[in-house]
Formats: sequence, C-alpha cells, structure tokens
Amino acid sequence: DADDQCPGFDDSLIGTSCNDGDDCTINDVYTSDCDCAGTFQDSDNDGVCDADDQCPGLNDALIGTSCDDGDACTENDLYGADCGCAGTLIDANNNNICDLDETDECTAPTNLQASNISAGSAALSWSASSAANEYELQYLVEDAPFNSIITLSVPGNGYTLTGLASNTTYLWRVRAVCNGESSPYSGIGNFTTTDGACPDSDNDGVCDADDQCPGFDDSLIGTSCNDGDDCTINDVYTSDCDCAGTFQDSDNDGVCDADDQCPGLNDALIGTSCDDGDACTENDLYGADCGCAGTLIDANNNNICDLDEGCAEPVNLNAFANSSTSATFEWSPIPNADAYRLQYRPIGFGPVSIDIPSSTYTDNNLPSGSTVQWRVRALCSSENSAFVNGPSVTLGSSLPMGAPTVTTKADELKLTLFPNPARDQVTLTVNHLKVASTVVVRNMMGQTLGSYLMGEDGQLTLSTAEWGNNQILLVTIYPEGQEPVSQRLVISR
Repeated sequence: DADDQCPGFDDSLIGTSCNDGDDCTINDVYTSDCDCAGTFQDSDNDGVCDADDQCPGLNDALIGTSCDDGDACTENDLYGADCGCAGTLIDANNNNICDLDETDECTAPTNLQASNISAGSAALSWSASSAANEYELQYLVEDAPFNSIITLSVPGNGYTLTGLASNTTYLWRVRAVCNGESSPYSGIGNFTTTDGACPDSDNDGVCDADDQCPGFDDSLIGTSCNDGDDCTINDVYTSDCDCAGTFQDSDNDGVCDADDQCPGLNDALIGTSCDDGDACTENDLYGADCGCAGTLIDANNNNICDLDEGCAEPVNLNAFANSSTSATFEWSPIPNADAYRLQYRPIGFGPVSIDIPSSTYTDNNLPSGSTVQWRVRALCSSENSAFVNGPSVTLGSSLPMGAPTVTTKADELKLTLFPNPARDQVTLTVNHLKVASTVVVRNMMGQTLGSYLMGEDGQLTLSTAEWGNNQILLVTIYPEGQEPVSQRLVISR
C-alpha cells in the first residue's frame, strides 16, 4: 500500500488510452490521480464542444449572416445551415449560366412576340442575345413551300414586316449573329393578318379599338401564368394585361418565403432563447433549422433524461483509509437521489447505518487496524434503490501520509463476505473474476453444506437458513485456471 500510487487500480495503466465516456473530449488517458480524462474539444472557441456543435470550426451565431463565398458569379452570400458560405447564381435570363460567363455566348433568341398586326403589317420582337451583332429573321406564309421563305438581316431585336397579305397566317423565326458565328434558330412563331376591316394585333378576334389588351388575348385575363418571381404565388393575368402574383411573407419579416431561411419564423430569432415544451431539456434556443430545441438534462451522461431515471443504484463505489482509525467511502451521485443510506461494519464490531445527503462520507473513529465492509443505497422521493456492496477497506496500524493502497496484486482474487458475522443472508464479492465459478460452503468438519455458481460479475447473495446456528464456516471459490480462495464466515443467530 505504501508504494501503490492507485489502490484498487493497476498503476501501469497510467498514461495509457481509456474512454472517459464524454463525447466532448479526445485523447483520453489514465492520469496520475488514477482517473480517466481527456482534452475538451472546441475548435471554434464558441463555448460548445465539437461533438454538440452544429458547425465545429465556425461560430454558430454566424449562420444566416453575410459572407463572401469567393465566387464572382454569386450574390447575396450567406452562411447556411450546412456551415458553408454560399450565394445565389447571377442569372438574369434564368438559363442556369452565370451572366458573367455569357458575355461571349451566342444564344438563340427567346420570347417571340407579334403585335400591332394589321391587314398588311406586323411588328415582331424577341429577347436580345447579349453577344449578338445583328439578327437573321425568316418568315413565310403558312403551308407555303420552304423555298418561298424570306430572310432579312435585322440590326436590333425587333422588326416590322410590311407588304403582307391580308387575312393570312405567317410563320417566322430568328437567330442571333455574333462576330462571325450564328446561334441556333429560335422556336417558330406565328401571326395572322387582319382582313383589313378591323386591326387585331393579338389575333384574339377582338378589334384593337375594342380590345382591352391589344397585343394580348383578353380571354387569358384571370387565368394562371408565371410572372417569373419566386417570391409570388397564385400568378394570374390581370385586367391591366400583366402577369402578377401575391407576395409570400408568412412571418412578416420583410423577406419573401422563397428567400427566407425560416418561413413562418422571424430569422432574427435564430440563436435566441425559446421554450421547446420539453421538461427534459434546458438552454432551449431557436436553431438554424428554424426549430426550438434544448440540451438533454443528463447529469450522468447516459442519454436518459434525469427526470425519467427513477432511483438508480449507486455506481463507482470506492473506499480508502485516511489513517489507522479513519476511512472515506464514496460513489457517483445519482440524479434523483434525495439522500443515501450508508451501512458499514468493522469486522468483529457492531454495524453502523446512517442517512447522508452527499455521495461521500468519512468516519474518523473506526477501530484501529480494522477491516471495514460497507454498502450503500440511493433514497429517492418515491422509491429507493437496491443496496450495492462496496470494496472493503483495511485500516493500517500506522499508515504513511497520502492515499492508502491495497496489499494484493492487481490481478489477485480477493473474496469479501458481507456482513460477517452474518445472520439471515450473506453477500459474496470477488474482484477480477473472469468467468463464472463454483462456490462451496463447508463446516469446520469438512462437510459440504452447499455448492453454488457465481456469475462473472463477481457478486452472489446466499441465504444462511440451512447452514446451522452459531458456528464458523469456510467459504471457498474455485475460479477456472486460478488458485482457490477461502474466507471464514461466522453465523450468529
């Protein structure tokens, strides 16, 4: 004991790897104070360990704030819920190509329109191609042979055809000409000239003079359309001849739902306190996923809410001598325990039973040099746990300063009987038991009173009812591959 740094623990493990059960630490090792401990990981220094951190390496509070993703083809860059910085593609013509990359692209014209149609003319227009120097326009009468097609060179993105036949349908198309190369042709448009009596530029059968929307089919008013704005819904053609929808901002934060990180929640609330309605969590906050969530209340890190655990048995029981007449008993706190019932007995002396509020207790008035057996249970408001036996502690007659040590080798078996003397039952405890082993109880005449099997957990409670009264018995365990170990048991009744 005087030379053992860690009683009850193999000193050679100090400095070797272990697992302290805390996901927030790494490089766990056994330390010189006989504990397993690691290094707390918080790479972004935001006070949240990396294991629990949404964005290790980035302060979570930056989510939803402006940044620069280094891409000239994006705008409105923000830190996202995936912890990255990203923006929206600059793409005015919605062709999934960055506008900055389209400068030299010779793309086909789109959005073909025919307006101001009369008996002999029609105004044609289309969306401009950014790289076009001019356009090639082709038209012909519907069902006419292809060799009758007329091709025109047009400098801009519009042209008025004249000299057309009345009451006739024409087909037309256009392509961009860009510095010696040409784009593909557009789709084919059509229009029908009037009969000369009444111009009908939109071919809706309504004379332009009487038409609510010249250049537009009035029958489409009130029907669905697409105004090209992701921030609107229920788009329809209106009485002013435009396509328009209703702006969607369900949380009234001035940001349309399509661009809003949290539709239905003001984005400014992200990272602020809330109540998730769960009594098993604390420190509830609105997260980047727009939900309110907290951290599980779990003091013993077993992934079970402390409020749901009931009255668990004490664990990590330890006892050590402070002097020849003093010993300390300790165990891990139980979340729901109001107090603990500690029972201990120096062998050959009377038992002690006390209720204490904490998970450690020191008795400075024990019999000198005695061996003390003990057990403890948790006392909760509505129930109590079972008793758990702790390792016995032997008080030296003259102990040096510092923590005491055990006298056995780290791997040597030690059989403990509690209580001893015993009355109605006795609990056998064996350390370092590797496999289930046979336990035999004999009287001092050598007669076998019983044979039992102890599990590899090293603990067995037996009734003494059939072993006789007021006698000394010999209890022996026969572990596989090791020498038998025996202890005397006093039956007192």
